[in-house]
This record gives sequence, structure tokens and C-alpha cells, in this order.
Amino acid sequence: MRTTGISLTILGAAALACAGSSAPAALADADKAAIATASADFQKAVRASAWDAWADSYSADAVLGPPNGAELRSRAGMLNWAKTIPPNKDFTLKQVDVEGRGDLAYVYGHYSWVVMPPGAPEVPDSGKYIEVWKKQSDGKWKIVRDVFNSDVPLPAPPAPAPAAAKKK
Repeated sequence: MRTTGISLTILGAAALACAGSSAPAALADADKAAIATASADFQKAVRASAWDAWADSYSADAVLGPPNGAELRSRAGMLNWAKTIPPNKDFTLKQVDVEGRGDLAYVYGHYSWVVMPPGAPEVPDSGKYIEVWKKQSDGKWKIVRDVFNSDVPLPAPPAPAPAAAKKK
């Protein structure tokens, strides 16, 4: 009887081991290359202020979390936000980490650019970003979540106005 219990235990353990893990395979080099290409297209669109092309980098259900603002959950909202961005130059994304499994990937990286508000001095900016990419049914990789923030400190608030002299 003891032999039967041990045999069943071994058989059960062997069955579990054979079942293995159904985790998706690591992100293929071809998928990493496709994400890098899509990111290059994203950069070109920002440099040209081609906001419709930029928005094409995002899936239909994407969420964009820009700094100092509410999240954007629609193409129209993203386009309205993007169209408030002044002209810019030297927009660059540097992917630091690209990892994932199956049809899902994340990118951590650094960005830099110079914003050129009309009639004002140029404003250099740099920071970091995290994107989550998902492979679409047509095989293209699109951003489903995007958050970025600046490394440049916000300007100091203006000094308070001096208190009015009190009347005697």
C-alpha cells in the first residue's frame, strides 16, 4: 500500500512536470526590431509635428499619460493635446530596455528635444518614458500605454506680492 502511494505521488509529480509552463516565449529579435522601427517613425512624426502620423503609433484603446495633465484615452484627445505642442527640434528617443513576452512588450528609455514657443526663447527638455507595446492582429506593434516625464525641474513660482502697508 505504501508503494502504491509513493508511485502515485511520483506519477503526479511527473505529470505536472510534463505539463510544463505555458508562458509565452521571450520577445523575438524580429519583434524588437519592429518596435525600434515603429519608434523611429514616431520620432519622425514628432519632429515634423505630423500629429496624425504620430497618433497612428497608438492603438485604438491606448492611454497616454503626459506630464502635468490628465490621461488621454482617445485618438481625438491625444491629437487635441499634441496640437498644443509648439514647434520643436532635435526630438530623440533612446530605448534603454526593450523586453516582453509573446505579443506584449515594454520599452524604458530617455528622450530629449527642444521646444520652440513662438516669440519666446527655446526650451530644452529631457526625461524618461515607459511605453507598453502590443502586437496587433495585423502584426504591427502599437503603443497601448505611454507615460513620460521631464528631468528638468519646474520653474520656481513667482514671489508673493509685498504686503500693502497698513493704515494707522
